[in-house]
Amino acid sequence: ALCSLSLSLSLRERDFETRRRTMERLLVGRGASYRGAAAAPSSSSWVFFACLFFLACFFVLLGKGAEKLESFAIETTGRDESVVEYNSVLARAHGTDAPRIFSGGGVVDKIKEARETFWKSVFVMTRGKEEEEEEEEEAIDYCANRSDFDAFERALSSLSSSSSSRNDANTTDNDNDYNEDIDSGKVKKKKNLKTAVSALCASLCLSTEVFLLSSGFAFPREASALLSNPNSGLPRTPTAALRRATPRVNAESSDIQYNLDDAAYQFRIPQRKPWNSMLNEIKKAKEIVKEKRGEIFQPIVKETQASAEVEIENLVIALDRLILACENQDVENFDKWIAKAIEANGNIMVNQVNDLPFLLPKRYQELPRMTGRAELKFTIKHGDGSSFGNLNGEPLKTVDLEITCDGFNAPITAGNFVDAVKRGEFDGSKLNLSETAVIFGNSDNSASTSIPLEVKASNEFEPRYRSPLDVASGIDALPSIPLSVNGSVSAMRSATDDGASSSSQFFLFNFDRRQAGLGGVAFEEGEFSTFGYVTKGLDYVRDLRKGDVIVKASVTAGEDRLVNPSVSRADRIDEIQ
Repeated sequence: ALCSLSLSLSLRERDFETRRRTMERLLVGRGASYRGAAAAPSSSSWVFFACLFFLACFFVLLGKGAEKLESFAIETTGRDESVVEYNSVLARAHGTDAPRIFSGGGVVDKIKEARETFWKSVFVMTRGKEEEEEEEEEAIDYCANRSDFDAFERALSSLSSSSSSRNDANTTDNDNDYNEDIDSGKVKKKKNLKTAVSALCASLCLSTEVFLLSSGFAFPREASALLSNPNSGLPRTPTAALRRATPRVNAESSDIQYNLDDAAYQFRIPQRKPWNSMLNEIKKAKEIVKEKRGEIFQPIVKETQASAEVEIENLVIALDRLILACENQDVENFDKWIAKAIEANGNIMVNQVNDLPFLLPKRYQELPRMTGRAELKFTIKHGDGSSFGNLNGEPLKTVDLEITCDGFNAPITAGNFVDAVKRGEFDGSKLNLSETAVIFGNSDNSASTSIPLEVKASNEFEPRYRSPLDVASGIDALPSIPLSVNGSVSAMRSATDDGASSSSQFFLFNFDRRQAGLGGVAFEEGEFSTFGYVTKGLDYVRDLRKGDVIVKASVTAGEDRLVNPSVSRADRIDEIQ
């Protein structure tokens, strides 16, 4: 009963805590990435475990003591049938019909009465039979008369005064047995030690079993099952995806990012916001910037130090405004400046990465590759000459899409794409549409124009080549640059080689969670080489039509991060001329 009670209450409490935290995660809309989701046993659970352990030990020792008391009583009073009958009558006298023990009065009084009656019964049992027959008969008569329980107690009390002298006469015959017991004391001590150790081990096993069942080690918890959901690591926006994919090479900047993310997470709570906790996180970030400014600039090269100086000044301004917003509990300003602080720190972290943190396979080192990030601009117009709407009262004939290519996680695919833009491969090309993507580029998917399939899992150090990730079944983690973000840019798969991607055909993914698989992840996740996102102009992607034309594609930033570039179309023309 005690085991069942402890286990039931522990599991009940754990289930309640898990459901509460699950609802909290759903309210803030962060999926299952909530910190500390696994609910640990609370103090009340530990109290039950301790009570169970001590009660088990107590009952084992009590049982052992009762066994010794029984053997002592049998040796003293004899082993004939009258002992059994006498004990039965005595037990009935102390049963549930005893009026004063089991009804009325407080718990303490009942315990005292039960203890006194118990020891009186022991004295009765240890007296000799021959000299106490009259007293026993008198006591039995009182026992039969249950309404006069006081008389029964007085009879037992009168017997205790002469118990010592009578016991001397009755126990003379057993002296030899007791002497033998004393001579074999060492053996009994060893047996008692073994019995105590066995009882202790049994209690430990019992309490450990209940602890394992209650604390969730024996079976996965609900919170752990939620954490295995692929949606737990899925970013919501292209900016968040790129920020998460940035290599962490500086501990100070990582700590700042952690504090900012935690403050932003708490800010999304729709109920009463924890302003004090948010203020503490912002102050921690500012203290790191103030005291460890030199460590933050240490990995930044001279070419990018000027831009890093600007970003860190922006970060300091944003942190000051955030502290003021927390003190005034200003929701609007906090929302504005937390985004700017995260953006500034993210730019600093990008400047801290000077090269790839891993080595490419030797057979791919001659291909064009990116050692960082690049910014591209695609100018697009409708094929029929219609406008995308009105801007400042005038028809908008063209739209600009800005694409950020990430060479940190897909260096070969991003390098091939930036190299193609530099060569002018997309200028004047037409767009094609599918149900979920905007396809552009050359449709030639032959083996001669393919590059290796390149996908990097978020929990791995370097990309995999020629092997997709099995994300849908849960075998592999989400990619560092996931496809399941609206506006992701990926290379098409080669039509002739399962382990290759096209070097000339790409697509913009129109991701819709309503048509996604488990956890809001696209069914095609991990099967394509995704290398970037549309960071500006994303609202116009769904307005694109089949036959629209890419007027011009150009590299606006990060061209110096391209290694092994090919000869551009303009260079070829100049060479021919």
